[in-house]
Amino acid sequence: MTKKEEIKSKDSNKNHGKKYQTVKNLIDPGKFYLIDEALELLEKTKITGFDPAVELHVRLSQSGLRGSLVLPGGSPKTKRVLILDDENIAVESDKIVAGKIDFDLLLVKPEMMPKIAKLAKILGPRGLMPNSKSGTVSEDPEKTRSEIEGGKIEYKQDKANIVHLSVGKLSFGKDKLRLNIEEVLKALPHNKIQTVFINLTMAPSIALAVTKKQKA
Repeated sequence: MTKKEEIKSKDSNKNHGKKYQTVKNLIDPGKFYLIDEALELLEKTKITGFDPAVELHVRLSQSGLRGSLVLPGGSPKTKRVLILDDENIAVESDKIVAGKIDFDLLLVKPEMMPKIAKLAKILGPRGLMPNSKSGTVSEDPEKTRSEIEGGKIEYKQDKANIVHLSVGKLSFGKDKLRLNIEEVLKALPHNKIQTVFINLTMAPSIALAVTKKQKA
């Protein structure tokens, strides 16, 4: 899929208003922007009345990629983290079975996995079942929680081999956003990256120049 085809695909199923079309005209569809250029332009594409998220979309030529990384500029969302251990497993398991899930991430030590196997049918479909690949099965859950609170996030590809990530809010400022974008691109296999797009919530996409074939 070419860059123009990918942009067209992103826009094809949306009915965009005048504000969207106005800011879209600010973006050169044939250009791959350097990160600093894109961030300058990004500020001009805001069409929401709230502080929008800055979304990064990276298509790769491989599948099955997932992992975690720490955003040095900070995470755009505060996550509720629960550490499940021998002391609270009875109470927390009952709450989970009853549908009272008041956490965004569940952390456990490896030895706890057999003890929470019965919760897999509930947690699995919600993407909350601890997994060693995502870093939620940890020998030191307290340390992992501190890392998450310090900006650690998980990522994985969708069926189209694209990694979708929020790398901050517009209010973070260009310096923090640049740090976060660079950290994401550093964590991914550079020789497998095909296209990278950045956009604000509900705003049009800007293509980034991240490979030798792409020139700003």
